[in-house]
Amino acid sequence: MSRRLLILGSTGSIGTQALDIVQRSDELELVGLSAERSWEQLVEQARAFGVGRIALADTDAGAQAAEAWTEGEVLVGAEGLVRLVLESGADLVLNALVGSAGLGPTVATLGEGIDLALANKESLVVGGELVTQLAEATGAQLIPVDSEHSALHQLISGERPGAVDKLILTASGGPFRGRTRAELEGVTVEQALQHPTWAMGGKVTIDSATLMNKGLEIIEAHHLFGTSYDDIDVVVHPQSIIHSLIHLCDGASLAHLGYPDMRAPISYALHHPERVDVPIRPLDLAELGSLTFEPPDAEAFPCLRLAYEAGRARRHRAVRPQRGERDRRPRVPAGPPVLPGDPGGRRGHAGAAGRAPGARVRVALRGRPRSPRGRGRARRRRGGHHMSWILAFLGFALLIILHELGHFTAAKMVGMRVERFALFFPPLIARKQRGETEYAIGAIPLGGYVKITGMNPEEEIDEDVVDRAYYRQPVWKRIFVIGAGPAVNLVLAFVILWGIFMFEGRQLVTPTIEQVNRDTPAASVLEPGDRIISVDGVPGYSADATPEQLEERATEVRAAISGDRTCSTAPRQDCAATKPVTIVYERDGEQQTAQITPKFDEQADRFLLGFAFGQQQDDVGPVQAASLSVTGMWTVTRLTVENIVKLFYDGEARKQVSGVVGSYEATRQSFEFDAVQALTILALISLSLGVINLFPFLPLDGGHIFWALAEKVRGRPIPIGVMERASFVGIMLVGFLFIVGLTNDVGRITSGEGFGIR
Repeated sequence: MSRRLLILGSTGSIGTQALDIVQRSDELELVGLSAERSWEQLVEQARAFGVGRIALADTDAGAQAAEAWTEGEVLVGAEGLVRLVLESGADLVLNALVGSAGLGPTVATLGEGIDLALANKESLVVGGELVTQLAEATGAQLIPVDSEHSALHQLISGERPGAVDKLILTASGGPFRGRTRAELEGVTVEQALQHPTWAMGGKVTIDSATLMNKGLEIIEAHHLFGTSYDDIDVVVHPQSIIHSLIHLCDGASLAHLGYPDMRAPISYALHHPERVDVPIRPLDLAELGSLTFEPPDAEAFPCLRLAYEAGRARRHRAVRPQRGERDRRPRVPAGPPVLPGDPGGRRGHAGAAGRAPGARVRVALRGRPRSPRGRGRARRRRGGHHMSWILAFLGFALLIILHELGHFTAAKMVGMRVERFALFFPPLIARKQRGETEYAIGAIPLGGYVKITGMNPEEEIDEDVVDRAYYRQPVWKRIFVIGAGPAVNLVLAFVILWGIFMFEGRQLVTPTIEQVNRDTPAASVLEPGDRIISVDGVPGYSADATPEQLEERATEVRAAISGDRTCSTAPRQDCAATKPVTIVYERDGEQQTAQITPKFDEQADRFLLGFAFGQQQDDVGPVQAASLSVTGMWTVTRLTVENIVKLFYDGEARKQVSGVVGSYEATRQSFEFDAVQALTILALISLSLGVINLFPFLPLDGGHIFWALAEKVRGRPIPIGVMERASFVGIMLVGFLFIVGLTNDVGRITSGEGFGIR
């Protein structure tokens, strides 16, 4: 089965060589091309490969291309590049753009869960962890095209976590290798463009002459492989035969060798994990005779040193990563109305900024999903987009039908007359009469309703059905009928959550380290897999503790790390605590003790060491699953009520509300990622509908129940005028929630923020 390939930057050096590979491959189908301003060459490529859509970043070039080429569509500007990514239907995008202009298409590609062959190193230099977190979140593969990083990708992929001690990038030294700083003062651009071994584009060639390109590659390797800058070295290798090396924990070193030809790493990225024939002659070591190596001259070429300094100071980061965002399922920032975000993100965190390596060098590459499930999500995301709309629609329709079915069934059970059962609100687009009840479908998918004869006390009713009218029934029957709708929502939420706990179990935080964040106090001492036995005497892991006890201890350990510590001055980002933490940990069966000084983190507003606890799967039985479901439902119910109250005085709380559009879209995106996630959200929406409907305000179900009880206490019917005036409060509340939710939904759409990961 062929892969649908989109090439961004197809008129450049990487792009033209990629087209040569496409021409020779039966496994690649070209679906789009882009360039900066070389519109004539781009049009020629589109005609040669039968491509129907192209994009040009330069507006004038785009206009000329559109005038000269009428066989397809021409997209223009940065927006056009992103549209090309989103609408081309590509399975794989080769980003060979030059400079930081490549970041937008990179984010768009990974945000859609599309695999990315990355030749634009600036995407990682500028975007940093924004890029790698997107790849991890969506399960998209991130395959480097740079020869050095492609070599590392191939070398590391066969090693277990913790086996790689150091990465070595090779540099040819460029045309000015061996010159002193004084000798470099009179060099020309023409001389800088004469690279001794590689044929590359102008910018990369100039950057290679100054070793700036190698500096950018250090930062790129840091992000691609989760490696500390202390574990990335550079060696000058004039022949450019060895592209990279890795040093292993057992003293061995592995190297990737080959003649300097970019078609090899390009082909590897486009066909990964397979390999195909490329017309490059095999390496002849006897012909080469010898390979030489030397350290880089940091005085003559200061760009290399500056890159290390910038990387360590994190000055290259475009954003500060969010602490503890480590669940690859989509965040649901605005699920059901006034419901809090994803309740499942409970993974323990005791770290500072950054996504930690699995060891000093993380062998679980960011360039590929870490599990088959992650890769499956990416495929579902690309292939199941339309199905997710259908599933989300059916899910919402089911919630509405079951809610109204509760009213309907209860009314029939107690002998009330049901005139209409409607899915969605009028105008009606379909209806069918069966017996005394009309079954209908409305055009506005915002809810549904059951019309019972006599809901309005002043309604004129035929004599033959007056005894079956709603307000002619005893109070208990009215409460039974009205309460049946929310009751179905609550029962449905319970059943879904109970089933999830039964079949999926639960995830409990355990005081065993899963990740150690680079450049943090813990990085020099702790490693993934270490068990925290105690922190300042507060107990952590013990073999005889139950899973619940371990989770409780993990929380206590996190609290002990911050404790009552202070900085020597007013707390500020990364200031060291005046008192270290005494930590006892177990590694390979042996206990060790260390003192580590935490640093203050402004976003977390506490002191952190820089590691994250892992989770363990805990299977539960039917009774425990029921208990967990009830506990979770009560927590969500309490938060729902609290958040509704906050809406009237807390502007930030209002921003978190979503209407029907946002809830529907969040559910749709969840179906793309994970069925369990989608079912959880549907359960929470069902619970939210049940809880909100029980608020004691007309026209909500709770309002009808409240006034029925008031009638029972009063001993006679409540005047309709009183209820109409009281219903004004409920109508205002429902209207307020609707307007706030709709306003937020529209704002998220028009601003491009969206409703989930993008």
